[in-house]
Amino acid sequence: SVLTFARERKVVFRFDDVSGWFQALRYENEGEDCVVQGPIADPRNVDEEEQYSFESTRIIPFPGTPVVCHGLQKAAHLNGKIGDVRGLDVKEKEDGNKYFDVDIDRCVVHFEDKSLAPVKVKATNLRVVFDLPNETTPSR
Repeated sequence: SVLTFARERKVVFRFDDVSGWFQALRYENEGEDCVVQGPIADPRNVDEEEQYSFESTRIIPFPGTPVVCHGLQKAAHLNGKIGDVRGLDVKEKEDGNKYFDVDIDRCVVHFEDKSLAPVKVKATNLRVVFDLPNETTPSR
């Protein structure tokens, strides 16, 4: 289901000798650091994964990850709004390659509040949401 997939909270991180897809587990130090587990292999083998703590500003949420906006200046009305990443807007770099740069590129966020239009947000202005509602059976 969508909520089960979202609960995986996949993020990508590249730094020195550690890179790949990870599962975000929690924030520490008042949100300054994000604890992740991985890298995630396909097929996944949790026993071979390790936990790491990275600066939150270095985390890039993977499409499907629930997020909340924070620290927005020009669109401050979106701070605190919850949504999920639906895509990544990655520009071609000067070297001709396409890779996600947290200072330049954006995550495409669709909001829970359907009256809000989807927006492109810097990954540094997003935080992974860890408290999701329990799955429920739709009422008839």
